[in-house]
Amino acid sequence: MIMPAPTEKQLDLAKIIAQKNKLVLPVEVTKDMTACSYWINEHYEHSLPIKELVATAMKLAEKIGINPPKEVLESSQKLKFWITSKGAKPLTEKQNMALEENAPGEVLIRLSQGDYDTARNYLTKFYTKFTAFKLKPKTPPEGSLTRQEVMNQLEISKNEFWGLLRKGELVCDDSYIPSIISQEAVDAYIKRKKAHMEGLISISETCKQLHVNYEKVMDLMDSGVLIFEKVKGFKNVLIQRESLKNYVPPAKGARVTNLKTAYPGYITVQEAAKKLKLYPDAVKTLAKTGRLECITRETATNNILIKADCELIDIVSVKEAAETFNVTTHKVNKLLQEGKLETFTTDKLKSLVSLSSVRKALNIRE
Repeated sequence: MIMPAPTEKQLDLAKIIAQKNKLVLPVEVTKDMTACSYWINEHYEHSLPIKELVATAMKLAEKIGINPPKEVLESSQKLKFWITSKGAKPLTEKQNMALEENAPGEVLIRLSQGDYDTARNYLTKFYTKFTAFKLKPKTPPEGSLTRQEVMNQLEISKNEFWGLLRKGELVCDDSYIPSIISQEAVDAYIKRKKAHMEGLISISETCKQLHVNYEKVMDLMDSGVLIFEKVKGFKNVLIQRESLKNYVPPAKGARVTNLKTAYPGYITVQEAAKKLKLYPDAVKTLAKTGRLECITRETATNNILIKADCELIDIVSVKEAAETFNVTTHKVNKLLQEGKLETFTTDKLKSLVSLSSVRKALNIRE
């Protein structure tokens, strides 16, 4: 889409700013209205905002839980832009439907984070393309599928579908309305997935091939000897067949220590993860930071053992954190999205946060 050229007034102002600050005016600024506007906003010496404008910004900051940066408070125009962008009105139901049906995953993710401007900019471009499509419609090739049809055929969620697009596993043709994907591309992906699945085996099959018990396989997975991955449709993880070669069985006559006998009252990281419904990496982090009682052994594998009656300390859900500090869940979620909180993910992909990080982000003293 050809962007409109800047107005004569914009160009004159840009030239004055460039001359005053001894700058070279970029070529794209002289040809693109949006680029010219951004350039002027960046280099123009703005006046300080009036008290009423600052008060409006502070009220909005308290509402959304984000303070305007220092440089924004020193410029009237930048502060107005900040208020407009942060206080943007949500999209209408019709606009949301149009985005759900046609927008790429990146735009929908930005929309879920409250970035309505990006969504509106996409809709502007989309409807320009839609108008051109109506004037000269294109008939989709026979056998082509819409995005929803592909998701139904593969039995995957929207997030999984976006992941396949980002990885290049599937290619979406956006020149059609709605966008299409060829059946050949879907069949090729299914074929690649089946070939990949042939290189994976279950935990029970791993036990048989290595002649070890379930606990030993968990230990090997936890120590990185066995490479595993979670596959949709399987209750447990699957193990890469090639990684079985990494396992070196103990020599004949070698003494194998039974962890439960040698360390009564302690369990492995994998067992603790299952009990607490967390990922093993989260359990290790909690143990290393002293929030789970544990012991450390000088061994290559299973070097961390967790107290069997372990309980989570300082770790709560977003809702519980909001209730503890008497704030809204929206405010805690906002801090979570900004990366200001220490988070842990459960096996059901539910986010937990540490109370200490919430207290620090909210500037609350103990």
